[in-house]
Amino acid sequence: MASQEAVVAAMVTPFKYSNRVVLRTILGRGDGGLGLLGMRVVVGGWVRSAKEVKKEPDVGSSPSLPRDVSCVEILQTRIPFLRSLINVLGGGHSYPPPREKTDIVIPKLPSTVFLQISDGSCVASLKVVVESTIASPGQIMPTGTCILAEGVLKLPPVEGKHAIELQAEKILHIGTVDREKYPLSKKRLPIDSLRDFSHFKPRTTTVASVMRMRDALTHATHNFFRNNEFLYVQVPIITTTDAEGFSERFIVTTLLGKSAEKVEPKSVHEIEGVSLEALKAAIKEKSNLVEELKRSDSNKEALVAALWDLRKTNELAQQLESREKLHPGASLNKADEINFSKDFFLAKHI
Repeated sequence: MASQEAVVAAMVTPFKYSNRVVLRTILGRGDGGLGLLGMRVVVGGWVRSAKEVKKEPDVGSSPSLPRDVSCVEILQTRIPFLRSLINVLGGGHSYPPPREKTDIVIPKLPSTVFLQISDGSCVASLKVVVESTIASPGQIMPTGTCILAEGVLKLPPVEGKHAIELQAEKILHIGTVDREKYPLSKKRLPIDSLRDFSHFKPRTTTVASVMRMRDALTHATHNFFRNNEFLYVQVPIITTTDAEGFSERFIVTTLLGKSAEKVEPKSVHEIEGVSLEALKAAIKEKSNLVEELKRSDSNKEALVAALWDLRKTNELAQQLESREKLHPGASLNKADEINFSKDFFLAKHI
């Protein structure tokens, strides 16, 4: 028995940075986690969906009713003038002090909250059952709420989608969320609606599934080539690396500091075979085309394409003009002034 418990404990090793158990170690098993029934674990994650079920009150237990009141007490409570008159005429008779209210306070019915939580380690989610006596349903039910719960893994009372569930005994932490600002919801959302919230995309089932498929395919491809003694080479290795994204290169060479043959520096006016004068002429021609399309008003798609092309040409011309102002008459890169034909690494511009 002790050896069996040790084997089960080894299968659900806590996360190395905390005592939390990663959901993949529970839900990713071949039996869906059935081999871990009765085990006490600490799990954490964010709430994907929640449902609250009210408990029906027991038939045998009824709220305690107040004792029967006499007519004198009712008159004393409802009519203050008669109260003082009865006190005078009553003489030595004493009555209990009148009560202000006789309303019955009905306690709130307890409820059970069913949460679907995920920690990102797998696509599947774990069902967590939380009683309202442990945590307030209003705090843990909003989608996106982060919780850390401790409980026992049990079989669900009704066979359904989940093979196992966690009966929470303690809620160790609750990270609340603002419902107004949280972009995800229980309903299915189109992917383009999360374009401004890219960090939340992996929380959706679609993106999480596609991401894991690509990871598995990439891993299998690399393993295949590695097992067949191939090398993965990302070129260029050390010869030329685009450092800043626009004609600024990091180059390893043996010619710097030596008397190398110089070549004619390239003007800033010409980048990749495009001159500033040619761009200005193209801008004028494309502007005339846009004006003609606006007058005809026949092909809106062609007008949109022409406007986009004109805007890109203007942006490129502005870049060339700004570089000319910063470095008038100079070359784009010091490395462009060197003849690399005699270099040891035979570096080539890409």
